Amino acid sequence: MLLSCSTQDFAPRHGDEGAVRLLGEAGFGALDFNLNHYKVRETPDPFWTVSYEDLKEYAVKMKKVAKEAGTSFGQLHSPYPTFYKDKAKYEEVRKVGERCIELCALLDSPYIVIHPNVPPECTEENYFELAMEPNLDYFSSFAPLLRKTGVKIAIENMFNWNYEQDRGLETVASKAENMAYIVDSLNERAGEKLFVACLDTGHGMISGGGDVPQMIRTLGARLELVHLHDNDGRHDKHFQPFKGVIDWDAVCVAFKEVGYSGNFSLELKPAAGATREYAEEAFASAKRLYELFLSK
Repeated sequence: MLLSCSTQDFAPRHGDEGAVRLLGEAGFGALDFNLNHYKVRETPDPFWTVSYEDLKEYAVKMKKVAKEAGTSFGQLHSPYPTFYKDKAKYEEVRKVGERCIELCALLDSPYIVIHPNVPPECTEENYFELAMEPNLDYFSSFAPLLRKTGVKIAIENMFNWNYEQDRGLETVASKAENMAYIVDSLNERAGEKLFVACLDTGHGMISGGGDVPQMIRTLGARLELVHLHDNDGRHDKHFQPFKGVIDWDAVCVAFKEVGYSGNFSLELKPAAGATREYAEEAFASAKRLYELFLSK
């Protein structure tokens, strides 16, 4: 188990290499390498159209930087959104997902997080029925490449948003029961374990029912990676742990109960900027959380 942090807001400011160096030097032994700054909206970033050999060269360079900084790639995060009604755009973005899996393998990372598809017509009343089969079909399409590369896809709990009422809405993968159903169904279709769960603690407060410890217990052995952050119980603030309303003592008890052995990976959005000082503060927060976990 390593302390980890997402490069999410650090890469746009410092570049990929700079983000890896900064977070590694802050003390994080692993990283959640977030690729969302390579956009897929409208015209995809040229990053997604380079040759496999160029991608391999990029991965070699990034692994060298990570090694020098004393860190590694514990997980990758593909860009989002993943759902488009236009068939050509949908397939274009699905191909980006395949490229992410290839890069994940090249960086020696065991996991890639890909957001579930949330069709815009899905409301609180019909989200599950409308979105389930498209999601199972979408994720199952990656199974051959997962077998080839040895990478696993992690399904993350997500939310939709009602801007008029300023509140989160459930999606197909908001609740732990739904996440468990998706992971189990995908692995059953694949005939082997290619899919796992990634619990986002902040999202759990917004649309997962608010009982993060119970979500952990429901996911059980399916839970192999996490996005740890805090909030006000209503908005997706991505605070450091202990800066919001989550009961981290109860969360750590639940982690111990299910035998969680994955990395403790923070996913933060620093309001004052992704600085070196913030990275060091974040590492102290992660260390405090890990020590709380060890005490249980």
